Amino acid sequence: MRRQRLIPIFICFTVQTTFGQQLHKDIKEIYNFEPHKLSKEEQIIKAKLMDGFWGKVIKDKDRYLGELRSELKDTTNSLFFLYDGGHLLISLSSSKHDYQIALDAMKKGNLADIDHTDYVKTINFFARNDLNTTDAALKIIPIDTFAAYIPQHAMFIDKGLALRFMLLPINSNLYLKKTIEKLSAVKDTTTIKHVLNFLFYTCTCEGDSTISKYAADKNQDKAINKYSTHLVEMNNVRRHDNSSKYQSLIKKRKEILNRISDEALDELDDLSRILKQQYNCPKL
Repeated sequence: MRRQRLIPIFICFTVQTTFGQQLHKDIKEIYNFEPHKLSKEEQIIKAKLMDGFWGKVIKDKDRYLGELRSELKDTTNSLFFLYDGGHLLISLSSSKHDYQIALDAMKKGNLADIDHTDYVKTINFFARNDLNTTDAALKIIPIDTFAAYIPQHAMFIDKGLALRFMLLPINSNLYLKKTIEKLSAVKDTTTIKHVLNFLFYTCTCEGDSTISKYAADKNQDKAINKYSTHLVEMNNVRRHDNSSKYQSLIKKRKEILNRISDEALDELDDLSRILKQQYNCPKL
């Protein structure tokens, strides 16, 4: 199960390995690689060593937990350790403080070395635990090849869907401005559509306004104009200012997004249609 967070050709092994007494030395010796640059055979060897490292820390948690926290704050450690070590920390602790340490480390990881499905699941976990996942989520936007897959539901997750799971559980004030700024720099038509789609599901005046601007911008690709115009039409519903119901539905949305599934997306569609009616925006 743990190896599912690595690039797909990693294979899980358990091995008895002798390590030094201090984690720092082990980390420097074991995590001195980038998975996407290794052959399958080289990755297998590293996977064995990593399993041994995990076993060492888990076996003597009280001894090594503090040092693990410190190593995750050390930006001179390899990016892959910061991601893998973050997983190790959240497997050992349910402290929100430790979750924050893990998130701060893991969001620095190189997405070329990380299984994208695990990344979406992990950032969704942090979002559900009320951590600000904005920077971690938005780093997927420039990655042309980013896609996740949930085999239990035969479900492909594109960037727009991934952003829903990674950001919608948290307060929209945390991510809206940065998302819109990130969108302004995007040139890829498909990615622009994905981000506009995400903004539609934020059910916010800022998101709706940005969609309207793209629909009206004749300098945009015709496909983007057409898609954003379609979203504007979907936004054309009878609206009321009902703050209490709006907030109640936002809480319900977070509950729905505890699951990464097609059923959750269906429920999100239904809720979003109702949510659109509970806020009124100027000049929309």
